[in-house]
Amino acid sequence: MASVGQKLLDVPFGDMIKEMAFAIAEGQTALDMNSINVAQALAETELEAGSVILYIEETVDADNNVTATNVVTNDQPMSLLTYGLEPRFYEFTESIIEVKMTISMKREYSTEKKYGREFKFTNESKIKGSYQSGGLAGLLFGKAKVSAENTTNVAYTSTYDATYKSKYTFNESGTSLLRTTLKPVPPPERAVPTVRVKEATE
Repeated sequence: MASVGQKLLDVPFGDMIKEMAFAIAEGQTALDMNSINVAQALAETELEAGSVILYIEETVDADNNVTATNVVTNDQPMSLLTYGLEPRFYEFTESIIEVKMTISMKREYSTEKKYGREFKFTNESKIKGSYQSGGLAGLLFGKAKVSAENTTNVAYTSTYDATYKSKYTFNESGTSLLRTTLKPVPPPERAVPTVRVKEATE
């Protein structure tokens, strides 16, 4: 029967850590590639000219009253990246492997004992006798013959039977928890195209 300590040692912590590490590495690669693809999609997707309000221009008089307004929009197609949207990059920062096991052991004993006693006593007595007479002597004294036989038997028996039974009940249940934390991180320097403002020359 395996002990509780052996059950704990049987938990494949090494395999769990290795599998989790590979899964995190694979997941991190997929996340990075997805963020790069999003950055390229944002750079390639353009908003039409005149669809984005850049600012509102107001004209005021000497008393600072607004006399006219002019909504200025983009005069050239604008990419979503230029518009201000940026891809998000994520990174696994913390991983935890937690294993919980519940082990219960139960041992039952049962004993069955049987006692037996028997006492036998027998007694048998036999008496035999005879008398003969003959002649003068026989007339005066005769002949007598007596025999006696007595038999006594005493028997005592004692029995003792014992049966021992033991039963083990072993129950175990376990749960494992693999938890990792995913946090946003700044994008790599060259992963997101930069926007440079260039003044138009007349």
